[in-house]
Amino acid sequence: MGVYAVRWDGGDVQDMTAVEVVGGLLFGVQELRAADPDLTVQRFPAAVVVGARTTVETEFERITGRSFVRRTLYVPVESLPEWGALLPVVDVADVTALGATPGRLPVERLGVYAYAPELPEGTTGVEILYGLSMVPEGIRRAGLLYARWLLLEDRSGIPDRATSFQAAEGGTYALSTPGRAGAETGLPAVDAVLDGYRHKLIESVMVT
Repeated sequence: MGVYAVRWDGGDVQDMTAVEVVGGLLFGVQELRAADPDLTVQRFPAAVVVGARTTVETEFERITGRSFVRRTLYVPVESLPEWGALLPVVDVADVTALGATPGRLPVERLGVYAYAPELPEGTTGVEILYGLSMVPEGIRRAGLLYARWLLLEDRSGIPDRATSFQAAEGGTYALSTPGRAGAETGLPAVDAVLDGYRHKLIESVMVT
């Protein structure tokens, strides 16, 4: 796992691109298509569906501060927190030293948090393996719901800037709007699931 530079060689045409290899995906392309009959290949090619999934993964990690798939983060030694300080990610599975003495390092943990280990002489950086080993079912379902909404948002007929709407049969209803009243995605069912996976330092065991 990690981010790799891939060189595409087509003779006269060459290209370089970065590819991230992760330990899993929130959901598959076919899973999302099965969630709604309007998500056809004709309307939404595979690249568009994959783009929506990437957006969901990024937003879920931003909102909760956690990754729901295993990822590898490279940190150069000059950017690594000092020994005993908190590492920049949670749900750390493994830390590997790179450089003169490569190898796995012992890591002290407290709940979802992990502390920067002592580095052997000549270390140039570390690779941090982090994230959940399996996608929780609730997160998978929330991801499918959010991705479907992202792709089919125009189907609702409600303007993007609306914060409420009036039903034809009468009555005004407030909308869950991202950035207002604690809403993150604008989908209450998704926000409720994500809120259960937040880890706020002040609400956890005291970390010093």
